[in-house]
Amino acid sequence: MARIDSDGVAEINENVKNPLISIYDKLEAKGIFDDFKDEFDFIYRFLESIETDWDTHGLGSAGEKIPEVTVDGTPYKPVENWNPKRSRN
Repeated sequence: MARIDSDGVAEINENVKNPLISIYDKLEAKGIFDDFKDEFDFIYRFLESIETDWDTHGLGSAGEKIPEVTVDGTPYKPVENWNPKRSRN
């Protein structure tokens, strides 16, 4: 199953789903939406499935996550206030 965090869902809605709704409104206003109905429905159902079917459990927001790295079973955490220039001296 695909996974996505809440930031990803928001980005997809803002950058894909909302413009798709605008395209629908414009095609409907011109009376030509039926020519594109199958393709539109396919894309829209896929976007809806991202919100309803994809696993978002425990992912939260990317900004809330602390990176986790494990090497040979040993967990490593990020060092606070790490300065790469200072560590080379």
